[in-house]
Amino acid sequence: WADGESRILISAALNQSDRLSSSTRLGQKLFAASSDLPFRVYCFQVHPLPAVAEEEEEFLLRYNVMGVALSPEAFQKLRQEISLTPRPLRQTLFGQEEVATLYCGTVPLGQRFEKLIVREARLARLHLPDRRVVDWTPQHYYEVCVSPALYEQFTPSAA
Repeated sequence: WADGESRILISAALNQSDRLSSSTRLGQKLFAASSDLPFRVYCFQVHPLPAVAEEEEEFLLRYNVMGVALSPEAFQKLRQEISLTPRPLRQTLFGQEEVATLYCGTVPLGQRFEKLIVREARLARLHLPDRRVVDWTPQHYYEVCVSPALYEQFTPSAA
């Protein structure tokens, strides 16, 4: 890549960060009328997938509006660094029950500790024409939750 006369290198980490922090156009359309979403990050796989399996990443619909998405590797590293207590979460997503997990913990920030909640959700296969969840993939995606209402539900001893 070039920036004027200077050549620049785009690393894989920067590329991944860009993908995690943005929404696809179709992902934004899916949630355009939803103003009361409990979370800020959602990810789906288009169903049926085209025959080109190596391009699977290209057929993910991402919705991230002011959310904090984590890569699976970042979440695993976080789990090694702090104690996280899992709590099951059941909700409805496009008419289908979704079972996700909220991981609650505390992180040191300077001289104090702050609560941290991370949502682990399975990647759903979504049939676009009728906005229907067909099934769930074995893949997960992760979101650092930012909703103050969610944090109020957890006491420091329960987190």
